[in-house]
Amino acid sequence: STLPKEKAEGAVFIASVLPIVANCDKRSGRNDAAIIYQNLGLGAPSTSWPAVKAAFERNYQCMGITCADVGGIYSDVIQGYAPDASPCETVVEVASPPPAPAPNTGNLGKENDDDDDDDAVSAGAIVGIVFAALIAGALIATIVIFVGIKATRKENAVQGQKVTTTSSVQLENVQNNPV
Repeated sequence: STLPKEKAEGAVFIASVLPIVANCDKRSGRNDAAIIYQNLGLGAPSTSWPAVKAAFERNYQCMGITCADVGGIYSDVIQGYAPDASPCETVVEVASPPPAPAPNTGNLGKENDDDDDDDAVSAGAIVGIVFAALIAGALIATIVIFVGIKATRKENAVQGQKVTTTSSVQLENVQNNPV
């Protein structure tokens, strides 16, 4: 969409999810985070819904969620899922054999990035991150509105003072120069 509100909401959402998808990209060798950013970033000229949906779906397993967790976009108007927005079917990827270990070059002072931690993010963590991003966006919008209201009140008060000053001067002139 080209509406500023929708673009801002998309940007806040991807700001919270992109690091997770980028982490999955490191593990899979794909570039799905870039696809999502190119389509939902503030500077994106257009959005390809199918490309974004597919990029997210390819990373569900890495993120620790399933198609059933996410669901689809249901339309009451058409009494079914919106076009290209039905839930996907979970596809279990066949694990490829681990890559051959790199030859030992004495580590040359570099950190060893080979860890056995499970880097998958739980669905609850993703929901929490998205919720926090939405709350932050709402807070920022509230502050912007409050500042605008305060500025309007200040402007109205200044205009009211001018009227009061003008009226006082006119009243003094009438009292000092009776007709």
